[in-house]
Amino acid sequence: MTKKRDNFKDSTKRTMAERVAWRCSFPKCPQITVGPNSSDVSKSINAGNAAHIHAAAENGPRRNSNMTREERRNITNGIWMCGHHAKLIDADSSEYSADTLRLWKAEAERIAADNLKIPNNSYARDSADTLLQLGSKIIFHAAWESCSPNKWEFRLNESVSGDFEALKEYVLSFKENASESFVIVESQGDARIISGVELKSTILSLRVNEKTTPTNPNNLGRSYTRTPENKWVETNGIDTAISQLGNCLSTVKGEVTHNPEFGSLATDYYHKYKENVFLLSRLLKLEMIRLSLIPIHGSLFAKDHKEEPSLRFVERFLDVNVKSSELVDSRLNVNVSLQWKDGSGKSENWSGTLQVFILNS
Repeated sequence: MTKKRDNFKDSTKRTMAERVAWRCSFPKCPQITVGPNSSDVSKSINAGNAAHIHAAAENGPRRNSNMTREERRNITNGIWMCGHHAKLIDADSSEYSADTLRLWKAEAERIAADNLKIPNNSYARDSADTLLQLGSKIIFHAAWESCSPNKWEFRLNESVSGDFEALKEYVLSFKENASESFVIVESQGDARIISGVELKSTILSLRVNEKTTPTNPNNLGRSYTRTPENKWVETNGIDTAISQLGNCLSTVKGEVTHNPEFGSLATDYYHKYKENVFLLSRLLKLEMIRLSLIPIHGSLFAKDHKEEPSLRFVERFLDVNVKSSELVDSRLNVNVSLQWKDGSGKSENWSGTLQVFILNS
């Protein structure tokens, strides 16, 4: 017996397609998905697909078990794509996050709206915003230009940290600084080691390595953590993972003398951006993604201090939210949603509040 799917209504599919002028929403895909039926002049052919952002079926790609049936069937949970790209985003769902698909959908709808206002407007993309980080010091607002498993392309907008001159220097000296050869993409919850980089005007092209494979947090074993009441308690499995999340974020990068790469930039970001908690939240998400996917030498949590990410047990950070910059006992409350593996190896979501220690400036 086939398990029930929360499929879109036909009227929802049609509206979804019309809102993007029947074009595929995948970046740089020029495919128009509707046309004449050559065998019947009274009919048309639809070659598009109303793809689900969060899966319609249990255990499907990007499944969100907290959604209701009506929410899964709602137009807000769909993105219009050509047949090829609809299959692609589901076949390798780890490459295409829900946040990235929502960005692409919004951009495709914006383009369709612009073309209605200016009929001769070229089909170009330039405003779907995500934060893009190169190395530890360069961060730009950017828009996706194209996406394939080992090549990412972005159109760069204004900078958050660094500028175009710093970026040009980064590109020129790329092969000389291996420790800075990584990219982080906010919308994807993803970070990769870069094998090649090219900059043409505002278009940045990156050749990226395969994504780091996460480990199972249930296998972390026993550890100890200090409670807010300053009591030491024993942890195991997931509790150990949560403890390590807080400890790593609370450690200032560079303060461990025998391992200067360990720790986070949370304190630095807090003092620079505490007046803008929205931007602070986004930057902390970038930092958490780095810690989960970019290897560092001698990670304190790695067996035998091998070169691997400090928080390798996290599969993807979904959301990071700081509601207030107020510190309580030098700690910042950070709401975090993430994915990691359960005991059977399936992805599961975890949400909670981490208390991140902030060092006084």
